[in-house]
Formats: sequence, C-alpha cells, structure tokens
Amino acid sequence: MKISSMSEGPETKRPRILAPENGSGDAVEKYEIPKLTDDQAKVCFEKLEELQKQIDVLTEQASEEILHVEQKYNKSRRPHYDKRNEIIAKIPCFWLTAFMNHSTFAELVTEEEEECLRYLQTLDVVDADDVKSGCKLIFTFLPNRFFENSTITKEFNVAELEAQVITSEVKWKIPRPKMDKKAVNQKPSFFAWLEGCYNENDLLDIIREDIWPNPVYYFAALEGSGEEPSSESDGSTDDEETENDPNAAVEEDDSEE
Repeated sequence: MKISSMSEGPETKRPRILAPENGSGDAVEKYEIPKLTDDQAKVCFEKLEELQKQIDVLTEQASEEILHVEQKYNKSRRPHYDKRNEIIAKIPCFWLTAFMNHSTFAELVTEEEEECLRYLQTLDVVDADDVKSGCKLIFTFLPNRFFENSTITKEFNVAELEAQVITSEVKWKIPRPKMDKKAVNQKPSFFAWLEGCYNENDLLDIIREDIWPNPVYYFAALEGSGEEPSSESDGSTDDEETENDPNAAVEEDDSEE
C-alpha cells in the first residue's frame, strides 16, 4: 500500500492570524496544523487498518447473531400470522385497502388491477429457514372473473450466486390488464411484476418490510397520520371497518329505510 506524503503538494500556507473582534489591537492568536512525517503517517494507517479489521469481524459476528435471533422469532411469530390471516380473510377488500393506503404501492396499481385485488383474500410472506436466502409470497384469491388461479406465488431465492425468481403462471380468463404508464410513472404495474415480467425488488421490499409486519396500520390509513406502526395495537376502529365493509354499508341503508 502506497502512503502519500502529507507534506507533498502546494507549499503550506502561513498560519492564519486572527484579528481581535473588538479591534483593540491586542495580541493576536496563531493556529497551526500539526505536521506528520511519512513514517508517522504509515504507522497511523497501519493501526487504523488493523482496527478496521477487528471492527469488521465484530460486525460480521453481530450480523450472524441477529440472523439467529430473527430465525427464532420468525418461528414464534408464525402462529400469530396464521391467526391474523384467518381474521383478515373475513374482512372484504382488506388487502386492497392496505395496499392502496401505501403511497408508493398505490402508484403501481392500475384501475383494472385494483378490481382484481378486490378478490385478494389472504397474503402470506414465508421467509426461508435461514432468513437471508429469500422468501415466498403467497396470494390467495376468492373466485373471480379475472383469472382461474386461487393461489399465485412469487418466490425469491438469493442463496445462489445469481438471484432466482420463480412465479406461478396466472391463468387469465380475460386479457391481462394493461399497464397504465402515466399512472405508474413508467414503473412496472403490480401484475406485470407479479407475473415475473419485471423482477425489481421495490414491491418485494414494500410488501415484506412495510406492509406485512403490520398491515392494519395501512388498512386504517395511518401512514400519513404521523403515527408509527405498532405490533401491539391493531390500529382499527369500528367506523373504519364499517367504511371498508360493503355488506355493512348495505345494512345501514336498509336500517334508514
């Protein structure tokens, strides 16, 4: 490793002489930058490199320990995720509402796709056993007029040298929804991404890191409220559930008559 001399380059400027603020002509202060010889600089850099190696080792150890903790709690959270999905499946348009209340996600959904997502009943995110090598997204739909599949999956595998993406085929009953370029700002629409036409990780990160940990936060439209997502509170109210429940709206109309 070549160590450049800190004394090389343009001639060192004379120390800056500061005049007293009160203009009284009192004695001035001189400030000088310490100088380093080539040998001193080399010793400093060698010590810094050694310290950085030790820091890197500790950082790697921390990453491994964090992975072990994440693996442990992934297993502990699974029964709760399953119970949560059972309840969510009873709420009409839950996932559509949560998706559309996420500012970035909403930009990627066309009007036609929004109609398709009304039938999305459950979403599941299953991490690989070691957490770091990938995950699988499982979308379960109610019977609908758009496609035959009851389940559509998208699997991400990053264990190999090159990332692998495996997507189940969507068996459309109608022509696939067109991408509205103006609405999605030239980015792939949701179903274009889901079908594997695009393998950008933006939507994966939104679903896996933002929405999945606490979907009720987005369902209740709290994203712009300044409140932080919390796993301890479901964040929903009776009014919000009624507002998103088409059946409840029908019941209200009947009662008014």
